[in-house]
Amino acid sequence: MINDWEFTRTLKLPDHVWVFLKKEGFFGIIIPKIYGGLEFSAFAHSEVISKIASVSLSVATMVSV
Repeated sequence: MINDWEFTRTLKLPDHVWVFLKKEGFFGIIIPKIYGGLEFSAFAHSEVISKIASVSLSVATMVSV
């Protein structure tokens, strides 16, 4: 889904990737469920970020922040 070469060349993440990240809750990984997050542990959060970083450091940074 993520083409890091295209992303670094254009500096624009495709809309379908933004939609997927929002829909699946990637921006609320460590936020408690009562506030709409996924309430992952620090270890689970780091595993998700590591997997994304293996494809794109830029996207991993966006998700981790």
